[in-house]
Amino acid sequence: MEEKERLEIALHFIGSGKPESDIWFCGINEHGEWKCSDDEMEKFKVKEYENEIDISSPNQCSTYNGYKRFLEIIAEDNLKNKNYFILNLGPFGTASEGMDICLPAKIFFGLPKDKHYQKVIKNKRHQYLYNFFVKYNWKLKNIFFLTGLKHGNIKEDTNDFLNTLYKKEYNQKHDLQVDEINNKVYVNKNKNIFVLPHASRISYDVINYVYENYFKK
Repeated sequence: MEEKERLEIALHFIGSGKPESDIWFCGINEHGEWKCSDDEMEKFKVKEYENEIDISSPNQCSTYNGYKRFLEIIAEDNLKNKNYFILNLGPFGTASEGMDICLPAKIFFGLPKDKHYQKVIKNKRHQYLYNFFVKYNWKLKNIFFLTGLKHGNIKEDTNDFLNTLYKKEYNQKHDLQVDEINNKVYVNKNKNIFVLPHASRISYDVINYVYENYFKK
């Protein structure tokens, strides 16, 4: 398998769970890296997503535990029924947040060895994400970007994708604004897209605030 084909497979794979669900979580990169094996890549050759994922099981990574805490308060039935979808802005896994992908993976996918590979793949990845969002009617979902805030603002990667999404749909920049009371919550005008602290660090105070102000009936 050529490097270009491997890269396309990784870029095209969006996430895990049930995309028909009304609850989506978006992170930055998956924990755990692609296995640098053509046999592994063949498994994902025609897949946009995997069905099997269970964040309620013990010994999950801190990010999945954050999603679990969130669902326990926001949508407990979704947690019990495994009715949620998890995706990432980036197509590659890393051992921990903020780390670069490993050199063997860069070689396997034919990427530049420095961090400039991010610019090489971003536009194409955003297009695949956008196609997926449209396919599954993103405007009817509750989408939580638990990607973290930087100096109180939406991080660049999240901001860039949201602008891509809104540009293609509405020919404008995204309309998310910080909540008037809680500066750790950004929300759009339709109140269905949220940007929040990183899932591994989100507090129950923030989760409860979102529930009380945006979901409690």
